[in-house]
Amino acid sequence: MPTKSSLSAEIPTIDLPSLLLDGIPDQVEAHTDLVFTQPYLVSAEDPLFSLSLVQLKRYALQFAAGLQKAHFGRGDHLMVVAPNYINTIIIALACITAGGVFCAAQPDLKRRDYVDQMHRDEPSFLIVADEQPQCEVVLDAWQSSGRGVKGHVWLLDQVLEGHTSKQITVEHTGDSHQIPRWTELLAMNTHESFAWERFTSPKQMDQACLLFTTSGTSGLRKAAVYTHRNVVASFTGIANRSRQDAEKAATLGRSLVRGPDLRVLHTISISRAMGTTLPLSMILAAKRRPVQIFFMSKTYIDMAPYLERIQTFKINELAVAPFTLVRLFKNVDRVDHTESDFSSLARVNVVGAPSSQSNLDRVREFLASHGAPASLRVERSYGITEAAALVATPHMADEPVVRQGYQGRLEPNIEAKVIRFEEDEYLDEAPVGVTGELWLKGPSFINSYYKNASATQEAFSSDGWFKTGDIGFLEKDHVFLVDRKKDILKTPDNTPPAYIEGILEEHTDVLEAGVIGIYQPSEELQLVRAYVVRRPDSDVTGRDLETWLERQSANTCYLTGGVEFIDQLPRNEAGKLLRRVLRDHAAKHVGRLDAQSLTMSAQ
Repeated sequence: MPTKSSLSAEIPTIDLPSLLLDGIPDQVEAHTDLVFTQPYLVSAEDPLFSLSLVQLKRYALQFAAGLQKAHFGRGDHLMVVAPNYINTIIIALACITAGGVFCAAQPDLKRRDYVDQMHRDEPSFLIVADEQPQCEVVLDAWQSSGRGVKGHVWLLDQVLEGHTSKQITVEHTGDSHQIPRWTELLAMNTHESFAWERFTSPKQMDQACLLFTTSGTSGLRKAAVYTHRNVVASFTGIANRSRQDAEKAATLGRSLVRGPDLRVLHTISISRAMGTTLPLSMILAAKRRPVQIFFMSKTYIDMAPYLERIQTFKINELAVAPFTLVRLFKNVDRVDHTESDFSSLARVNVVGAPSSQSNLDRVREFLASHGAPASLRVERSYGITEAAALVATPHMADEPVVRQGYQGRLEPNIEAKVIRFEEDEYLDEAPVGVTGELWLKGPSFINSYYKNASATQEAFSSDGWFKTGDIGFLEKDHVFLVDRKKDILKTPDNTPPAYIEGILEEHTDVLEAGVIGIYQPSEELQLVRAYVVRRPDSDVTGRDLETWLERQSANTCYLTGGVEFIDQLPRNEAGKLLRRVLRDHAAKHVGRLDAQSLTMSAQ
């Protein structure tokens, strides 16, 4: 029988702009509450660039009016290609308010990647960061995908004033274009005269408002379509859960807030679902109490500035990918932390692929040894693109659950069940505590991938359950993850590669590890091969790591396919390990070598 979240939240019949913007004053007056006038979004690189809720609303409505005057209409798609500028949230909110659909691309992709995403997302408007030479690459892709430049492309920066255009020459074609600044659209109107479409019926809530590319770790990329209903359901659920949890946690002395306001360090790219939805969803909380979100423009950051900003801005909570967590722990001795003070931190939230509990424990111990409170939580949350961000998260009011794979409790209105399977055949629903593939359902889940019926049919069951591909189990409404279904190694015990990676990353000479299986024509089982990034000053060998693993685990986890040292692991823009790239590499460079030669070649 499916498991339901212990929490529920009423989903109002409302459009997303009304949900977020109603209640925020149009003007700042003497009696205006501080929550509306203090900085809400802040550049972590230059705090002089900031936006209050009043400013965010004003500029979003001005920009929405400018978009409509530029003939951007209902259902049109707008793409942003930029770092994590705070102004990207103005554009996202304005695009939705104007009746359009917002999408974004990572700012460091190749020309072919942009062409593919533009064909997939079908944007009619483009706003691209004024950064050379990447700007030319994006414009080249835009033209190559058959799109016009004049009246459809604008340049983006951190500035909210000035309208000087810029001559951009595309090296690939030799074409030269005079590209206006995005602020030209801001100047087209004042927000007082702009009124967006307000929804009064449930059917209107089925309009699309956001597109996000799925991670593509094990297949072709596709665009998840978020409707107003999906996002409203997600945001109201998160807001209700956060409020109830905060009230209960405060009575138990486990509050997330360490000062007058909640301070969050935001490092996730806006091209990812969580990167855009987090600052939008927290507007609901910011209308009730002071909240500040500090944007770091780089998605992947050196540990030194990362830790420095935690202290400078007195951060209470930060979210990191598992590989960032590992590097945080492994590289701490390269920076002088004798004066470090992490006393403001209440929680480190690890979002993404399964991560080793021992790594979480080590990071907590390091931070605690440098001033973080004994109550510091280092935990995992479960988020997937198809669910408009979060599926499960630990509650501050609960006692910490220190168990491998724990992801927290189901978010409001989400149902879950675990399905047992053999190979590609689904069997039956697993009992509580038994491992299988996790299936999920709820109002925040998408209905389809954009113009991709075959991918939609494959991802959802006939009765609407989303087949996550994640292996795990349930205990009441608590979620535990083991690994990805397609990543499970065909060994006698069907070993999860994340389990082996966790053990290897405990080794002091290993920065990070990626494990795959290699098929052999004459064998039903796979050889287990590890790709390892070792510390720059390390001379550890493949044989050393094999011996280490043999001492730490059962023989079903032995590296029968050997070890290869590489400079960095392939990851997507969300930081998830791309095992398919490692498999392709192994197929080209390893071939059908036997286990002995594989091992010897790694030393």
